[in-house]
Amino acid sequence: MLLAGQIAIVTGASRGIGRGIALQLGSAGATVYITGRKPAESLNSKVGLSGLEETAAEITRRGGKGIAKYVDHQNMEEVKNFFEIVEKDQNGQLDILVNNAYQGVTKKNVCVVSLWPGAVRTELADKKFKIDDREPSSDVINAMVFANGETVEYPGKAIVSLATDPKRMKKRKKPPNLRSVSFILQHFGWKTTASLIPNWVKIPGWAIWAGTSRL
Repeated sequence: MLLAGQIAIVTGASRGIGRGIALQLGSAGATVYITGRKPAESLNSKVGLSGLEETAAEITRRGGKGIAKYVDHQNMEEVKNFFEIVEKDQNGQLDILVNNAYQGVTKKNVCVVSLWPGAVRTELADKKFKIDDREPSSDVINAMVFANGETVEYPGKAIVSLATDPKRMKKRKKPPNLRSVSFILQHFGWKTTASLIPNWVKIPGWAIWAGTSRL
């Protein structure tokens, strides 16, 4: 398995994208520590969604090792204690850290990549809009946005790919501006031309609106 023997931490992994990332890391064979709020403090228990323990069990079922820890990431003492536990249990090994519940990373040798998913079919979205291939949402707008939306595990596939990419440090950049003429030209293979155009040259917002409007 791609990540066998590697140790990962995913904060905020009881639901949504954090859960999806944790599941994919587990599917790749990693030992995954997942954090979240206690059941009494979590929205999951109020709306009938699975919790942290269920996510950890699913990680293990998929071939990894899921370890659930309840941590309030607004409480720095709890955060410190959590990392000390991981450090002790794994003899200082930590290969992947996914900050899905809080900011703050070390300044040295950390690959920071911003993921910008599209419409994500989270558990709450599925529950609210009843998104189902057999029973599409009656709300036309929601159907258009979510019918072909990403699963919560799709960003996890990106994390696994980045974690196994030896050139990942080269990807430590700001998210591209989709209005940037240089970015668009480079995307379509015009790299030489793109290199001659400053990044601040952008397509006007009204032009994008006009090109996508159905009016």
